[in-house]
Amino acid sequence: MIKAFLSIFKSIKTPIVAVGNQDEEPAYKPIDLVMVRRLMQWMKPYRRNYVGGITLGIFMISIFMLGPKFSQHLVDYCTDYLS
Repeated sequence: MIKAFLSIFKSIKTPIVAVGNQDEEPAYKPIDLVMVRRLMQWMKPYRRNYVGGITLGIFMISIFMLGPKFSQHLVDYCTDYLS
């Protein structure tokens, strides 16, 4: 198990650095589909937690995006009440 884990780090190559102007961002290799499949196999025991985290994240982002609408409704309600 440990040998298989360490063999992953031996196969990691350094990222490709952009040639030319130093102001450019470094160019990296695109995400490999084989690597994504291997990562998904490792995450299989935790898929319930992962899906729950993604769901909670989407819910929190939507709540944060609706915050200004709640403020608008509160301000409109208070100004209508006062006038």
